[in-house]
Amino acid sequence: MTTRTIARALERHPKLRRIAELFHGEGNDRGVAAIEFAFLAPAFFFAIYALVEFFRATFTMAVLYFAAEESTRYATVNYGATTAAIKQVAQDNLLLLDPSKISKFEVDSVLDAVDQTKHITVVIDYTFAPMLPLPWNAITLSGQSRGFIVDK
Repeated sequence: MTTRTIARALERHPKLRRIAELFHGEGNDRGVAAIEFAFLAPAFFFAIYALVEFFRATFTMAVLYFAAEESTRYATVNYGATTAAIKQVAQDNLLLLDPSKISKFEVDSVLDAVDQTKHITVVIDYTFAPMLPLPWNAITLSGQSRGFIVDK
């Protein structure tokens, strides 16, 4: 039996006319778009929010790596650079990021006496906070770079 056959059979009974209208869909289209929007809008807006947060975190990681690479490059070109000068170069290259959210900044400079090379490692940790309050308040993102210089 098809839906139309059932609906025609129900139309013969006056008390069940309302059920027949449900099967036919007569006059029941009002508000359907609003109900569909109410179901789909939260998922759509959450997906947009998740994409924006993902791209913000990706941008932050790229900037951290860029700042670490630039400070490592500065340390390799300027052999006697101090940690404060290297940190200043890193802060100058934190494009669109807040320098006060740097949770850790490490510069390791190890001189190998055997082959006369100086290995430099720069690590920058940054506290990334989402735009909306979520169960996790902040995430620590890290960027690091390594380089070396041969001592003359």
